[in-house]
Amino acid sequence: MKQIEKLKYFFSEKIILHPILIGILFITTSLYSNWLISTSNNKLFFIVLVMVFCVAVNRLSRSLVRNRIKASLIATLFITINLYYKYIEKILSEFSLFKWFMDLFINERFGWFIFASIYISFLAVAFIISKTRKKLFSLNLYLNVVISLFLAYEVGSIIFTKPFNVELVNTPKQQEKKLINSLILDKPNVYFIILDAYTSSESLKKYWAYDNSSFENSLTKMGFFVTHTSKSDYDFTPYCMASYLNMSLIKVYNIQLLSQRWNWQKDHVLKLIENSSLIQQFVSSGYKFINYSIFNIGNDKALFYTPFPKGNEPIAVFFQQTIYPYINYKIKRFTQSSEQFPSYPNLKFFKLLSEKYPLKSEVPKFYYAHILMPHQPFEYDENGNKMSYEYSTLIKNDSYLKLLRYTNSMVIKTIQNILTNEKKKPFIIIQGDHGYRFLENVDTKIQKTEGHTIFSAYLYPNELKIQLNDSIKPIEALSLLFDEK
Repeated sequence: MKQIEKLKYFFSEKIILHPILIGILFITTSLYSNWLISTSNNKLFFIVLVMVFCVAVNRLSRSLVRNRIKASLIATLFITINLYYKYIEKILSEFSLFKWFMDLFINERFGWFIFASIYISFLAVAFIISKTRKKLFSLNLYLNVVISLFLAYEVGSIIFTKPFNVELVNTPKQQEKKLINSLILDKPNVYFIILDAYTSSESLKKYWAYDNSSFENSLTKMGFFVTHTSKSDYDFTPYCMASYLNMSLIKVYNIQLLSQRWNWQKDHVLKLIENSSLIQQFVSSGYKFINYSIFNIGNDKALFYTPFPKGNEPIAVFFQQTIYPYINYKIKRFTQSSEQFPSYPNLKFFKLLSEKYPLKSEVPKFYYAHILMPHQPFEYDENGNKMSYEYSTLIKNDSYLKLLRYTNSMVIKTIQNILTNEKKKPFIIIQGDHGYRFLENVDTKIQKTEGHTIFSAYLYPNELKIQLNDSIKPIEALSLLFDEK
């Protein structure tokens, strides 16, 4: 018994590990998530930076609060808030009472409100800890043990996690097809337009009480066939596009962890997109490939912006869940004009599609445009007004619907311009890559299902004589242009 009492005394009163352990835990999880996408120098600098931050905060707290245990508890709280800020922000923004209050009084300035709430709460808790007469030995022991257990779990996950391989179901030989004869002879321009996270009209009616028939009717009048039961096989953009652009399903292990383990599969998936068999087959048939997308494909680089860069990413990638992105954004807002501040290139993509491409008309073209709408951030309202950063990053059904309605108007204008510019009827696919993954006030199962529900519409030249129906799968849409060997 005396030995147990001594050990308890030692670990609760003498040993204070949690300010450093929380930093090590953050380093471990960040390195595991981003190991393959950063250089060794960046990893080393990241480790040193986090450890210096933890030690400096602990030292500063010790200089302000005499009691070493109380000082360390305050330091751990401050370190946790700053390193896990985005997680805390997400939890608060999803808390129903907090959400109601923000919607009622704060609206789009919720970022400032959450920031103030978190740090005012920190100051209040720090004051209580510093003034309490309790010695807080048990709390010190608890934090030492709990954070150590979390750290052990993370290390165990790294050691025992199986590799996440990614490969096409169909081999390159199986993918080899020829463009159908009538397409080869006539060679209409082909437009593959992806509207990121655009859900089906049925889902809009069911979960948003929104009637999307006006958009559908406008497309139908222009000759489109609109499906109503389309589903994507994946709910994460890179996997969807790797599948569509290779006309093949993808072998992935543990599909539930696609986005969580993305950085471990990143290079493999992006390589499938970069070496798209679909694009290669169109090019070999005499088509000019026009890349208006967010991906590098072959020798054609992403035109303006890619959220999925390969290889050497800056050290900031390790700090995506910290307070850093928010502070960095606010500093840029104060130091840069709105014209200088980076934005998604969606409107530029719409504009480029509406213009005549400066190439001899006899050269057929394959356009791949990937528009990050109505995917968040919700940068525009239904009338195209630019929204604030705070508004655009708040995940809300209403914000999604407003951006979707603006997307509809831009799509209709763009298609009208395309049809006006084209001398012969083009082949056009308008399709969501995946559905909307963040439905509010529904259970997780419904959220997952909705993440695979997409909008799709097809305009085929009459000469192709393709029979379309609701059973067509998104992965099959482009393959209809090919004859099997």
